[in-house]
Amino acid sequence: MDACYELVAFTQRALDHGRLAAGLFIDITKAFDCVDKDLFLKKLKTNGLTGPALSLFESYMSDRQQLVKIGEVLSRSEVIESGVPQGSVLGPIGFLIYINDLGKINLHGRIIFFADDACLLYDSDKLDDLYMYMKQDIEILMKWFSNNLLLLNLKKTEYVIFHKRSIIVEKRDLYVNNILITNTNI
Repeated sequence: MDACYELVAFTQRALDHGRLAAGLFIDITKAFDCVDKDLFLKKLKTNGLTGPALSLFESYMSDRQQLVKIGEVLSRSEVIESGVPQGSVLGPIGFLIYINDLGKINLHGRIIFFADDACLLYDSDKLDDLYMYMKQDIEILMKWFSNNLLLLNLKKTEYVIFHKRSIIVEKRDLYVNNILITNTNI
């Protein structure tokens, strides 16, 4: 199912049932650049990739180099120690493989992936529950990201509370590690 459609359908179902909904939009710092090659290959093996297919990925991820050209000036070529190649079809697929097990951790929210970002969806009759679920999930996610050598960017993470116009929802602050998570309600 398309991620945008899933977000809209989830929210509409919650509102149709008289519930509140929330979307927590997670930002991963330099997601494609931070993929650890060894952990990526281990995850491929864990998911059953072996033989020539695994060797192909090992070759694809090894000894990659990059340089920068500005005008006619070229920088030195440097070996890339981590990350999935960007600008290729395999870059986003590789990143999704890398974070695939994120969908298996026990979260309150329903997770949807958007390339190198993620959204968690919540619904509840109580606003307090939505805030509690989001805060708990962010804390769980921060541990998962740390264990997988990625970084959750709290300053770019945002949330929205969805509700019917006839319902007044008080605006609240959501803090995690003393960082204010931006509420983007309009």
